[in-house]
Amino acid sequence: MRKQSVKILTISLVLLCSAILSCLTGCDPSHYTQNYEDLLSSVTGVELIRYDAPNAEYINTFISQRKVRAFDFSKAEIIEVLDTENLDDFLQDWADVRLWNIWGHSNSPVGISLRILHDNGDFDVFSCTVEDGVQSGMFGHRFTERGRLKEYIGLLENRSDFVDIINSYFTMNIS
Repeated sequence: MRKQSVKILTISLVLLCSAILSCLTGCDPSHYTQNYEDLLSSVTGVELIRYDAPNAEYINTFISQRKVRAFDFSKAEIIEVLDTENLDDFLQDWADVRLWNIWGHSNSPVGISLRILHDNGDFDVFSCTVEDGVQSGMFGHRFTERGRLKEYIGLLENRSDFVDIINSYFTMNIS
């Protein structure tokens, strides 16, 4: 009888460890890029904006996506609009930028951001701000034309990709 209890306990522990390991490896953020053809067929323009969000907060969207704020147009200042002649090249480069799915990010865009406009009125906003030497303000969401949150897209894997895209296609340079 004792031997059978030890066997059951051993099997239970193995199953429990397997389940825990499976959960931990399943929580690793996935990386992806956007499809160039999809972008080309829907994107009508790109704006470099400054979004004033001094009270932006870090949130865990695994707990609640509802904490992401609606896009407040009064807080967005258009700095520059991408020349339509450069749109195709921009989209080719943007399609190579790696995004990742993680649960923690800012609840609104912060500072210098890209606003990517779609033909149906929706728009994507990406920011990746550095404040006091610390990367913050990571944001990547789609909004309806009225500024209501539509969906989470993903965050930029590397701030350097964000900086390179802005410095390559806009007259304003960031570091």
